[in-house]
Amino acid sequence: MAKYIEYLCTSTTAFVDKEIVVNFDQGEITAVKTKLSTEGDQPKSGLVRITVYFKETIEFDQAEELGNHKVKQIINSLVFVKGSQINDPYIFKENIKPNSTIVARMQGRFSIQSDFGQEEIDEFVELTKNEKTNHIYYTLYKQSMNHNDNLGKFMFLYSLLIVMIDAKKQKDVDSYIISNHPDEEFNQRQSTRMVKRDGIETRSDELETRFTWLRNQLGHTQQDSEITVVIKEINECWRDLDRIVKNVIKDKVSE
Repeated sequence: MAKYIEYLCTSTTAFVDKEIVVNFDQGEITAVKTKLSTEGDQPKSGLVRITVYFKETIEFDQAEELGNHKVKQIINSLVFVKGSQINDPYIFKENIKPNSTIVARMQGRFSIQSDFGQEEIDEFVELTKNEKTNHIYYTLYKQSMNHNDNLGKFMFLYSLLIVMIDAKKQKDVDSYIISNHPDEEFNQRQSTRMVKRDGIETRSDELETRFTWLRNQLGHTQQDSEITVVIKEINECWRDLDRIVKNVIKDKVSE
């Protein structure tokens, strides 16, 4: 029997049953099997089972080090492709150490069921075969998805965008978004920022992208801010910001 270490982790997204196997031609790892499913007793709980297979000559310490590294890559890849919250993995069982099996449980908050399309599978497989997901941007993206609410995701994604494009001010963020996503120009709104004109405070005439406008409504709440409306809009559009951020990650990491 091939030597292996099997890892488990939970997700806030319950998955349609799917099994993806990636074979490796070099190194001590020969293959990785990722099985996505829904826990039977918790229909809204996603379960990710990752089995890393090794060459017969490997010892446990080396296998654990290589396995932990590869599983981190796989989880970063899954989160990036699906935008799901996936909790930290733990070793469920292995057959390398004599008479050794490790079993543990983790809990999480769960939401909806999700399936993988073929394009997503192809992207996931490609990411698992290279070192891209070791980049700090993929790790930061995973952290953004670890927020349990969409507001937290939105604010973290906006901050991550600032870091990645090296924006010095919000105008830089808006210029980047409009330049790379021209349709967003039609979603701009008048800034709620107050400026002084002839010694009188008045509302700025500047336009902001909807993402900057919403971000400022949360970060700089004013007396006339309609927070309920802002929260509703963020819940409706945070995935659009998510797509922008993911495109930046792809561009930056490939440079």
